[in-house]
Amino acid sequence: MLKTKYLEIADELEDRIASQAWKHALPGVATLSKELGVNSRTVTKALRVLSDKGRIEIKPSSGAYIRPKPRGTKYRAIGAMGLLHSDKLKAELIAIEQQAKTKDYHVLNVEHSHEIFQSNPNILLDIPVDGFVFTNSKLTNDMVGDLKRKRIPFISVNRISDVEGINWVDFNHERAHTEILNQLINLGHRRIAYVSFHAVIQEHNDRMRHIYQSVLEPKGLFDPMLYVDDGDRKDYYKRYGEHYKTIYGMETASLLMRMTHRPTAVIIADYDITHGFVNQARKTGFDVPDDLSVVAISQNRQQAQREEFLTMISGSVCHKAQRATELLMEIIESPDREPAQEFIELDIIDRGSTGPCTS
Repeated sequence: MLKTKYLEIADELEDRIASQAWKHALPGVATLSKELGVNSRTVTKALRVLSDKGRIEIKPSSGAYIRPKPRGTKYRAIGAMGLLHSDKLKAELIAIEQQAKTKDYHVLNVEHSHEIFQSNPNILLDIPVDGFVFTNSKLTNDMVGDLKRKRIPFISVNRISDVEGINWVDFNHERAHTEILNQLINLGHRRIAYVSFHAVIQEHNDRMRHIYQSVLEPKGLFDPMLYVDDGDRKDYYKRYGEHYKTIYGMETASLLMRMTHRPTAVIIADYDITHGFVNQARKTGFDVPDDLSVVAISQNRQQAQREEFLTMISGSVCHKAQRATELLMEIIESPDREPAQEFIELDIIDRGSTGPCTS
């Protein structure tokens, strides 16, 4: 198949950059158009291709500038961003370290607060690593821009949709949640609640609400009062310590089960929140699953396999982190490859906590 003309021009310009035909900046669009015998629109589209690949930086009203060559494997090290101390995150870090070791990379775990990037946005550029895995870290557009300009490889362990050319690995939440919502609807449920803490990553919040709404709304079943995601994780931890998730589950159960038109089914985005919710629902006279069907979400595969009663959406955050690390090492060693964007499927495990709607 013949290449589109602007892609041919992009290849030609990339070859010239590699041969050091230009030192710092490319000639203007008009000059390139005349030299290459194509119109200015074709040149502009070719430059955008090179910008998306990280070969050049386009500065409005200034021109197209050649980005530095990737640093390669200078340090033989990977920076793991956002892994703060907790059992779940320690397991995630161990998974990253195990995967990195397969290609003789070391891992530098960088614990941080998000505020540090506001006061010193260039701090990432000074960390002695060959690339970054961003886990529970808020990856901003400014940070993305800095990393791409310096051609420092990175990958996000969460999908990023609003910036082109980002490497990411994420769970396929849309498929799994659409499937479980339709299962509950087929069981006769018309009042289906969703309970979660407010996520650090706003895009994840928006995406989950969109999935929930897009399945229920066409059937006339969407009620925004049944979608509870306003709890602040940090605030609850400060107030209640290690039992904060259980208490949040108890509070949301009290709120939802007191409603005049209460839910008959609930999807809960955390295993510990689910136990608090179920215990509180039972204390107030609601049986599971006769009065209330419950689905729990767990990102710990062993936890999901040990469970005997709860219907679950299950995935392995460690597997997701390992896959991201594997892809990052490939990106470090082949920096001009196409962006890596990959979904990992979630399992649905049907157990005794869901059943037909009886009310």
